[in-house]
Amino acid sequence: MDIKHEAIKKRFDLISPHLSEQARRLFVAAEAKALGRGGISIVSAITGVSRAVISAGIKQLEGPCTRKNAKRGRGP
Repeated sequence: MDIKHEAIKKRFDLISPHLSEQARRLFVAAEAKALGRGGISIVSAITGVSRAVISAGIKQLEGPCTRKNAKRGRGP
């Protein structure tokens, strides 16, 4: 595993327990998009999140931000 992949694994392991299912999906999707071609497979192998879940997250990231997937609650 190269340094970039180790960094993804470390970030995922640190933040994952604190994220909702949706936030976790968006996090891994953003990591996969940042890697470019082959990113979905790489992030799936590193994190154990399925390629289908990562693909769904990418579709969500690329789509319009709707009230359903927008941040809920008050405050900054």
